[in-house]
Amino acid sequence: MDRNTLIRIIRDGATIHQCHIIMEYIDGLNNKIEDLESDVNRLELDNEDLEKEIDKLNEQLEEPCEEGIKSLENFIWRLKLDGVYTDKLQDFIDNYLKFHNE
Repeated sequence: MDRNTLIRIIRDGATIHQCHIIMEYIDGLNNKIEDLESDVNRLELDNEDLEKEIDKLNEQLEEPCEEGIKSLENFIWRLKLDGVYTDKLQDFIDNYLKFHNE
C-alpha cells in the first residue's frame, strides 16, 4: 500500500477494517524503521572497532622495525620461508644489486 492510497482511504472516511489495515501497515513500517536503526547502530559500532584497529596498525607502522633485513641472505631466506620467493624475484634482486652497486 502506498502513501497516496493511505491518504485516499483516510480522506474518504476509512472503515474500522481499513483503519486496522492502516495500523498494521504503520506497525510494519515502524518495525522496519527499528530494524534499520539497529543496523545503523551495529554498523556504527563496527566502524568504531575498525577505526581503532586502523589506529593500532598505523601506530605499529610508525614504530621502528627491529626485525629489519640484516643481510641479503636472511632476506631471501625469509622470502622462501613465507612462500613468496620465485626465480623472477631472484632475477629482480640480482638486477637491482647490479644497478645499485655500479
